[in-house]
Amino acid sequence: MAQVRRKTAWPQLLRLAIEDGGSRPFFWGEHDCCMFACNAIESMTGVDPAKPFRGRYKTERGALLALRRYINRDPETGQFDAWEGRDMGALLTAVAERITSKLEMPEIAPLTAQRGDVVLVSTAQGPALAIVDMTGRFAAAAAADGIARIPLGDTIRAWRVG
Repeated sequence: MAQVRRKTAWPQLLRLAIEDGGSRPFFWGEHDCCMFACNAIESMTGVDPAKPFRGRYKTERGALLALRRYINRDPETGQFDAWEGRDMGALLTAVAERITSKLEMPEIAPLTAQRGDVVLVSTAQGPALAIVDMTGRFAAAAAADGIARIPLGDTIRAWRVG
């Protein structure tokens, strides 16, 4: 797949994606950290990075299984590998690596992430996928009551979106 490009109106689309997330309660498979980040990327680029696992889980256990299945499938052969990771943080990292590689989003130094870039952040609940917000100083991630804003200093890894 070719490198994704941001739409001309991406700042407005990112703002709307974050506002929409802020009005939604956390729900596995719809408004969790992975789906929120993927939804924001889709809003900004028109490419749905969650397509392989969208609609395939509704619980934490279901997320673990669906995302593990996504990681286990070899993109070249379609065959399944034996990825043994059981930790959600390691799984999210692997998912981010697979998505960003497939969409040709280069990894960047965490503190160079800018508005709209996807980041892996450290939270009290563990690692979470997030999107750098409109201020460029915080990452927006799905939370129980909508969106949590995490300081970019808590970024573990980052990838440039388009």
